Amino acid sequence: MLLLSKKRSGKLKARLVAKGNELREDGDNNLMTYSPTASSLSQNGLFQFALTHNLNIHGMDFESAFLVGKSKYLVYCELPWPMSIGFPNIIMRVDQNMYGLTTAALTFYETANDKFIELEFKRCKVDPCLYIHEKRLMAICLHVDDAIIAAKDEDFKWLLSSIQKESKLIVNETTLEDYC
Repeated sequence: MLLLSKKRSGKLKARLVAKGNELREDGDNNLMTYSPTASSLSQNGLFQFALTHNLNIHGMDFESAFLVGKSKYLVYCELPWPMSIGFPNIIMRVDQNMYGLTTAALTFYETANDKFIELEFKRCKVDPCLYIHEKRLMAICLHVDDAIIAAKDEDFKWLLSSIQKESKLIVNETTLEDYC
């Protein structure tokens, strides 16, 4: 389906969205749809970690997070209106993740996890969305496509530049005002 929305700036945005509720499994292909998110206990633990070590709290938003990565599954969808006018029986194969695919969140999580491990973060055994960097004394709590980071300002800048360097992930620093 083609979804149109208006951004805060007044610009119109068009987004091609799959109807995830209409996905069907083919018997051999079990669609893995669970993607972990940080628990509230882990988020509280991150704030306690920041207070204990006198660290700043930073926010990070992953831009177009669910478009990152190729779909691991064979997915076909109908052409959205108005492209389907005159071509009612045409379908398209989807190779890239897109909004609405039930596997898009998991693919993003796996991509972010791989990047954090590459940057020498250690993943918590109890919560797979909590990461600690022992050398730089940093903690990241990943929640869907946002992250809360406890770090010194220079370490946070290192993290932003390291993620964006040679990566499919695009990040923006966020503040509390971005969510209100």
